[in-house]
Amino acid sequence: MPTDPQTPVRYFRLRTSVQGEEARFTVRPGENVIGSRGSCDIVLSDTSVSRRHALLVSKPEGLDIQDLGSKNGTFVNGVRVERSGVVAGDEIRIGSVSLHLEDVEVSDGELAISVDTPAERSTPSRATGTTLGEACRWPATVEMLIAHAMDGDLGAALRIAAQEVGTTRAWALSLEKRREPLLVASAGTIDEVLGRPDVLAVVRANRDPGLHDVVLPGNPAVACVFLSGLALVVAGEEPRLRACRTVLRATALLLAPRTPGTTMPPPPPLRDLTFPPGTVLSRAAAMQQLYFRMRSLLATGLPVLIVGETGVGKEGISRTLHASSQRADKPFVAINCAAIPGELLEAELFGIERGVATGVSEREGAFWSANGGVVFLDEIGDMAPPLQGKLLRVLQEREMHPVGSRRARPVDVWVIAATNADLDSRLADGRFRPDLYYRLAGEVLRVPPLRERREDIAPLVEHFIRESASRAGKAIRGISVKALVHLETRDWPGNVRELEHEVRRLVSLCPHGQAIDAALLGPVSVSGGAPTTSLVLGERLDQMEREMLLRALHGCNWNRSEAARRLGISRNGLAIKIKRLGLREPK
Repeated sequence: MPTDPQTPVRYFRLRTSVQGEEARFTVRPGENVIGSRGSCDIVLSDTSVSRRHALLVSKPEGLDIQDLGSKNGTFVNGVRVERSGVVAGDEIRIGSVSLHLEDVEVSDGELAISVDTPAERSTPSRATGTTLGEACRWPATVEMLIAHAMDGDLGAALRIAAQEVGTTRAWALSLEKRREPLLVASAGTIDEVLGRPDVLAVVRANRDPGLHDVVLPGNPAVACVFLSGLALVVAGEEPRLRACRTVLRATALLLAPRTPGTTMPPPPPLRDLTFPPGTVLSRAAAMQQLYFRMRSLLATGLPVLIVGETGVGKEGISRTLHASSQRADKPFVAINCAAIPGELLEAELFGIERGVATGVSEREGAFWSANGGVVFLDEIGDMAPPLQGKLLRVLQEREMHPVGSRRARPVDVWVIAATNADLDSRLADGRFRPDLYYRLAGEVLRVPPLRERREDIAPLVEHFIRESASRAGKAIRGISVKALVHLETRDWPGNVRELEHEVRRLVSLCPHGQAIDAALLGPVSVSGGAPTTSLVLGERLDQMEREMLLRALHGCNWNRSEAARRLGISRNGLAIKIKRLGLREPK
């Protein structure tokens, strides 16, 4: 559905309560079918709602609703209607379901990430015109863009891209070194936009091979996307240009290899790394450097110590090292040193002989089970000092003594350890042996926290939406620009694990067939900082207690014994607090 670039796109939201739970539905530009059938744009699971109950049409000039011959009728502000115009603030009743119409910011209506989930692919839907937010879904019109770009028809490709983002003016410029920008393709007439001093200054200054973009305010606003000697310049409305960055970046990726004078950036050095299924590769500079160091140590066999905050993905790094090494066909055995009581950890690591105590059966232990492969020792900083000495001997002598055995067993394992603890302070106060540290730290890999690689948040969010929606059998259209911006500005103290839990929560709250928007985010997500606090002392204390308990529980993967130890309370006391505060372990 082509849109006049001078006419602002408006978005609306219907707010209601379905089966006791509040739900919100974004009204997309164009036609929106309301009904109880799963293929409807707005699905209301209520027996009073017909399968195809009403049609809500959103156009630049206004919003109309039409009854589709429903059994129980369509009402606007209490009056039954066959067709009527509606505005924000109106109450629309579909059968017995009451919906309140609200205005929505453009940034919360446009999709930053559009997701074609399995549930959505299996649900037939009525074809509608392509909107700005839907362009990321690569419909048939964008397939034409790809075809034109492959054929070298850059002008046609630009015209299609411009239409997808609701404008008619777009230009491709070649940025050769030591030369002025050269126009190589255009959509629409060449006008004063390319003569604006601020546009020319930005274009002349950007010769970096990496993919990036800049939006310049004005009337019209201008988006400039740069990649490897190419500048893609698009004029239009600022909110819409900011909302369609994904489309513009994708267009630049298609056009850059075919634009005279441009070269694609070299691929990152990942050839020798094998990532486990489901891994979301990072494009952040800090992670690229980490990947390079990982590749360089694969042949050394040196012990590896992985450091980083809770939830950054240390075990994922260890599994990548294992899968990429010559030991890939041998076992990978992971042990969480903080989750197992000290008196049992030795047997878990080195095994135990039969008959050591009444009822004790023989056990091989992690080192013997992983012989020839990799042992991953998570939370190594929490290992008790007496056991640290025994581990040091195993690393030095390459042999171990099972508990109760006098006979040494030779073992060949690659030891990868990880910790989120401050080992420097533990070394200083004697809680961690320096000789064990030097033995473990043949190579130290630091995994940067999520706040230092915010460019990874969007691809992670997309991955978690797909994964969670598939598991729940729910169709989720994606996530709005505003909601994604809020997620990208949070600090995420729990890092990737916390982000995953938040996305799972959002998917569970998002109605079937809808997109995640900012209205679904909690106080912490919306503000990007601390949640709104109450001045009532009891409520504030409960809030602080809840935060401390969750931090401790997440830090040890919900091992209650270890969490109680870290909090300095009994395990029974922790259980009482968990029940009182209604805390639940994430599935």
